[in-house]
Amino acid sequence: MLSYQELFSGLYQGYLRKLAQRTKMALEDVEQEARLLCWSVVVGKTTFDPARGSAIAYVISYLDKWAANESCQSYLVDDSKDQEVVEYLIESAQAEGANPLEQLLAAEHDVRKQEVAAAVCENLSLEDVLWFKGMSFRDISEVTGASKSQVHSRITTKFKG
Repeated sequence: MLSYQELFSGLYQGYLRKLAQRTKMALEDVEQEARLLCWSVVVGKTTFDPARGSAIAYVISYLDKWAANESCQSYLVDDSKDQEVVEYLIESAQAEGANPLEQLLAAEHDVRKQEVAAAVCENLSLEDVLWFKGMSFRDISEVTGASKSQVHSRITTKFKG
């Protein structure tokens, strides 16, 4: 059996770039998902069966399904409120002459504070709330201070079943 590094290096990098474009995610996040999947296949934590095909074929099939799910999830994120905030900030900045970037950052900070309050009230973790808002693993790790792999592991473990 291959090591997970050998299995990962067997994936065509252009394929991973296309997945990143299709899911509108950072290439690093797609590569992290692929590495985690390769590791899971090698240690036997998946439904991979060598009698049914190669490990590379299993990984590519799984990543295709994952990318389709990620693409669909991006349509579920409600950006209408975000757009309203941006429009409001632009209008008020033009009227007051204030720096729109500073206002946008302040508004984002307020939104994050509200998300923290919602997470506490609904017994959801902050990572869960941010995940359902459509943030990437990397962005969630920056907000929470946890490593990207920890965030990925917690979220995927929680929502697997």
